[in-house]
Amino acid sequence: MNFEKCPLCQKIRMEKLAVYNSISENFIPPLCKEHFYELSKIKDLSFINWNIYKIGDCYICSLEKNIEKEFLERFKDYYKLCLYHLKKVKDKLREEDWNKLIDIWKNHQNHLKELIESYDYMKGNISTSNLYLILDHLLGTGRRI
Repeated sequence: MNFEKCPLCQKIRMEKLAVYNSISENFIPPLCKEHFYELSKIKDLSFINWNIYKIGDCYICSLEKNIEKEFLERFKDYYKLCLYHLKKVKDKLREEDWNKLIDIWKNHQNHLKELIESYDYMKGNISTSNLYLILDHLLGTGRRI
């Protein structure tokens, strides 16, 4: 089954990775705990001079908000969004968006039923190839790294 990823989550993820990869001794923006943890998964943080590290408004949080604002102003295929971002545009949904969303969610439901039925209790394994994509789409976790 083919699951589309949320385009807004994908854009945010790409922009965050670009910022995280550009962080060096000369450029260390203030980060919140969540985004600092994401950075620690990508880069070795031994180069940070904690004496000059600035604490303030999180650079990545403001970047995410700006990306969402710009993206949602010109984006019209709301049915492609994950639930996290769909919640932000719920007042803009049209009838055709609702119909497409219902079809998408029915497909997710059917696929989850297939995954549950494929579970082998004796072996303890489950086919999770698309399970994480479904969860990303429902929970908006695709924006996390």
